[in-house]
Amino acid sequence: MAQPVSITASVGSRPAPNRLADQTAIAGLLNRVPTGAGGPRSPVPAPRVNGVASPQLLSAILAFQTAQVEPRFRDGRIDPGGRTLVRLNALAGTEGMVAPKEVQIEEDTRQYIIHAFDFVTTDNETRRLWEALLMLADKRNATDENNKPINCGNKPLAYAEHYLLCRMFVSCGGTSVVSRSVLANIMLAGVVGYDLVKLVNFVWANLNILERYSDFAKQLRQGIMGLMLKLGKCPMSDQVPDINSTAWGARGARDGLSPMNRVPTF
Repeated sequence: MAQPVSITASVGSRPAPNRLADQTAIAGLLNRVPTGAGGPRSPVPAPRVNGVASPQLLSAILAFQTAQVEPRFRDGRIDPGGRTLVRLNALAGTEGMVAPKEVQIEEDTRQYIIHAFDFVTTDNETRRLWEALLMLADKRNATDENNKPINCGNKPLAYAEHYLLCRMFVSCGGTSVVSRSVLANIMLAGVVGYDLVKLVNFVWANLNILERYSDFAKQLRQGIMGLMLKLGKCPMSDQVPDINSTAWGARGARDGLSPMNRVPTF
């Protein structure tokens, strides 16, 4: 089964070595990315010069980074194992190519966030984030014909919700860098605090001997902790905090420090 493409050295803007085989690999990946996702408008020609990337390849790399990676990583270069290559592999996958589990989770989460904005029409940043969040919340709380939730096990969907919630909260700081910074710190503290409550719940659930013999004891704990942990129709988890959920929440708070572009990058 095919694996994600790797390169031996950087490709793109100098001082990238631009080895011919690596250029060819990157050009092939870029040509498999849809234009709407940052792929080239016309196919990148097959590289021919060892050590020198063509203008078409350089332009395609920068266009992809503009669409798919955070501004601070848009250097016009693709590094071995780097963020841009991970994104490129995730979006250029063909039938038979399987990305590592963590890469697939990242991509699924990103796609939920991106698609949520397809249903948003306003240009107001906070309002856009709020409407996208509501769209995902509705999806998360969707039920079947028996009114049972069907997306509770969808972790990327939950991560996307947490990201948008945290980023939306920080965006309320408007154009003030100071206000956004204060709100970001508050949100980060909230993410940590929420995890601490989940940890307390986990310890309580596993050490409370009464719960082994009394359903009431379990219901009492879940009722108390549910006031802080249960936010939708999905049942409250008695598991340890999810590190990915924490990471996406923190990521949303940090990304909120900068005003969001019309097409969100993260």
